[in-house]
Amino acid sequence: MSERRDLGPPGLAGGASGAAGLNLRVDAAGVALPLPAKGSVDLDAGEAVEIHTPGGGGWGRPTPPQPSP
Repeated sequence: MSERRDLGPPGLAGGASGAAGLNLRVDAAGVALPLPAKGSVDLDAGEAVEIHTPGGGGWGRPTPPQPSP
């Protein structure tokens, strides 16, 4: 399905890294199990495959939240 997604995209200028990618097999009861990067899978009725693509890295150092007035 996809590979080379173990690490999320790096952040820039002190920003945090983005989320890594993930492939999941979701059974009929809603239980998600990780799938390998390569291979094939036979799904039963009611099952699904979820593909979570990597998220973008942040830019700049995060600032702490300010208290409400």
